[in-house]
Amino acid sequence: MNIKFINIISPMISEGYLPMLGIPIVAALTPDYLDIEIEDIKKNSKYTIRNDVDLIAISVLTTNAPFAYEISQAYRDIGKKVVLGGSHPSALPHEALNYCDAVVIGEAELVWKNVIEDFINDDLKSIYRASSHCDMKDVPFSRIDLLNGSHYLSKSAIHASRGCPNDCDYCSVTQFYGRSYRTRPVENIIQEIIHFKENGLYHKYIPFNDDNIACNKKYAKKLFTQLKELNIKWISQANVSIAEDDELLKLASESGCISLYLGIESTSPLSLESVNKSFNNVKKYEESIKKIKDQGILINGSFIFGFDTDDCNVFNETLDFIERTDIDIPVFCIYTPYSGTRVYQRLEDQNRIINRDWSMYDLNNVVYLPKLIKPEVLQEQFRNAYKSVSSRSQKGLNHFKEKWN
Repeated sequence: MNIKFINIISPMISEGYLPMLGIPIVAALTPDYLDIEIEDIKKNSKYTIRNDVDLIAISVLTTNAPFAYEISQAYRDIGKKVVLGGSHPSALPHEALNYCDAVVIGEAELVWKNVIEDFINDDLKSIYRASSHCDMKDVPFSRIDLLNGSHYLSKSAIHASRGCPNDCDYCSVTQFYGRSYRTRPVENIIQEIIHFKENGLYHKYIPFNDDNIACNKKYAKKLFTQLKELNIKWISQANVSIAEDDELLKLASESGCISLYLGIESTSPLSLESVNKSFNNVKKYEESIKKIKDQGILINGSFIFGFDTDDCNVFNETLDFIERTDIDIPVFCIYTPYSGTRVYQRLEDQNRIINRDWSMYDLNNVVYLPKLIKPEVLQEQFRNAYKSVSSRSQKGLNHFKEKWN
């Protein structure tokens, strides 16, 4: 029996892709007596429907949903069973069921065994929902060996934690993982990285796919201390507040951190407060960014345009801030109401959602009515902002490549 896992991949930075770990982890949970493969398919690219597979499992982000549904239906048309999981089917399971045979809601670790058994017994249920979040000590080594390495800057991805204790209105992380911060045992992470190195799976650097690798400072210090012994390079996401702990920041640098993706989001305290992210301290931004860069860590700074308090001044204010603080690679996002989030429900209640084509929910397109900026102006200024920082971003990307060599 053959199970095909389909990993729909989306762009990262300006070239290459960041591997998502949902599919490789579920593949690792699949019994050894089954034949498995992972097919990486770029969003909206050509694909081939094969008849020599028995079960298809696809992980679905919102922006990939129409493409995933298309692939799923194509397999169902030739009589194959398809299971969909991931953040989008978890938020809209009954929509997803129009295009598949079963939906896994939430984390798959506690239910995938049941899915396999029911499929073998020809008793596949329509909904599989875990009764709780998984215990992080039980997360297996992911099957990144099955990924097509040519698609990725580095496929050596791992995660130390899941979730976030914060509760930003626009974020889908807490909807999927819960408003909690769960960590894997440090020893498990170290052993998995050693496994990567011993089996030729470590390439260039380790992407930690955490939403905030330094959320628990005590845990992060223990992790970074042990990473120092492995002689690796790594990247991850963190909050700007990582700079407030000198010991933590120094350990990050000494353990091989070459780049951090920081959710700066806005230079306006009012905008941050409007989306429940006032824990970002705007007054400390410049000092914190300087401290991080002084440790030799590159900064991918994320900024969101289109909050309800944003007017047309936000674009120049953001660009001025980027120049002043010397952000290495600026990343711009358009405020996007993902299903299951509070912002989606609020904009829905206010009849402000103007586009329900999920493929446009990629943080690059205006899909709602902003309060203080016309949609076409927001879209145009978003594009102009990227043009304004193109040479800066290329320089930052070149510096990033220098660091991993």
